Amino acid sequence: MIRVGYTIAIIVVSWTGISAYSQADRAYHKIHAPELLQADLDLLVRALKEAYPGLYRNNSPASFDAYTGWIRSRFDQPMALAEYYTVLQKLIAGLHDGHMTVELPLSIQQHQKLLPLSLRLVSPDRVLIEKDFSPCFTGKYPVELLEVEGMDMPAILDQHAHHICSDGAITTNRLWALQKLGLSKIMYGTYSSEDSVRIKVASSGRVYEVKVPRMPASKLNSAFEDWEKKTRIKPLQLEFRKDQQTAILSIHTFYPPLILKSKKFYSAFLRRSFRRIKRKKIRQLIVDLRQNSGGESMYAIELFRYMTTTPFRGFQRMELTDTDTFSFAQHTHLPQKFKGRPENHVKDPNGYYHVRSHPALEVQTPHKNSFTGPVHVLISGRTFSAAVLFCSLARAKENIVFAGEETGGTYRNFSAGAMPVLTLPHTGIRVRFPLLNVTVDVAPADVPQRGIQAEIPLRSDADMNAVLEAIKRSKKTKRDF
Repeated sequence: MIRVGYTIAIIVVSWTGISAYSQADRAYHKIHAPELLQADLDLLVRALKEAYPGLYRNNSPASFDAYTGWIRSRFDQPMALAEYYTVLQKLIAGLHDGHMTVELPLSIQQHQKLLPLSLRLVSPDRVLIEKDFSPCFTGKYPVELLEVEGMDMPAILDQHAHHICSDGAITTNRLWALQKLGLSKIMYGTYSSEDSVRIKVASSGRVYEVKVPRMPASKLNSAFEDWEKKTRIKPLQLEFRKDQQTAILSIHTFYPPLILKSKKFYSAFLRRSFRRIKRKKIRQLIVDLRQNSGGESMYAIELFRYMTTTPFRGFQRMELTDTDTFSFAQHTHLPQKFKGRPENHVKDPNGYYHVRSHPALEVQTPHKNSFTGPVHVLISGRTFSAAVLFCSLARAKENIVFAGEETGGTYRNFSAGAMPVLTLPHTGIRVRFPLLNVTVDVAPADVPQRGIQAEIPLRSDADMNAVLEAIKRSKKTKRDF
């Protein structure tokens, strides 16, 4: 009797799992009535106008209203969730804010079955398979992914790149955003109707096709986390080259939980590092921010305190919208009344709220062990948010030169603060947007909507020997203004 009951339990659990995953596929292709699609769009537009301060940073009110009106007119007949999701992705991407995201409903995210592959973008049209969690491959990694269900990777990447949110007119961040969001998830629409996925790969000079079974998202995430723990790089590192004249300070994140997970304390690490740099009489410093996608703004400001000899402020202004109450709050985790408004948020003469007091608005003093020699800051499309705050502050320093590629975040102006997730009630689609617009206390940009430019061009994955050689060849130690 015990054995029979055990067998029945297995059957029930297995059947439930299969049902949940097939339901996710069906939900992705489900047809929705036009009035429900319009209602969700109206709620999204209202929420953005009430709470998102960057709405008109790159678009005029007239152009935004015209575009959303045109989109609404398209919803005059039933439409599949998959198509509606794509339309909203394009709408939000058109706001040119890399902090925003559009996600599928949680019910689909939790139960969708994905390609069991860890994928890495190496160029705008090339993708490598770093790990297969099924596994279906033999031989050495990496394996190049050429096609998915008969569609070549350049076409897939080009299709989805236009749906990715990125700051201003910057394109470098889109590749990193595709990587961050997960290519397996992004390509879900390409293979969501198949139990196994037909892919074409190239490995060791051979091109061949293979069928890869889809894996439940929960199982794939768990496998990926276990694998990543073994390959994860340390978030904070200090290295001295053999010549003892060059120090390399690698700061791969400003996100406190990731730093604490490595059992390091950020302030203490910087204090010890610059003390050692001074004691060793280092002549040249390299700061590697190529993998730093942001985090705590005060971490960026604290780093710059070791790069300057004059007082400065991090932020010039921290702006919000003019709305007192959010009518959409029931569809987010925010309360009806935004908690921060009463004391710390005050209205300016135009009726808009701004933050009255914050450490980043206060005058910052240099650290006593500030480095004043030549500094080369390594940047890439992945350098974003708080990391670009540091770069914006450092840009005017004549001893600091940038190497790599344009940062993924815009110079001087960007979004920050709390980022509620708005869940659209009829489709379940989730839109994340920031509530704060910040202006860094630096000179206005010569070219708006662009990031920090690299004076020494370098591939984002260049190793340190190649970096040092490029710096040596450039012989550039002072910015041209």
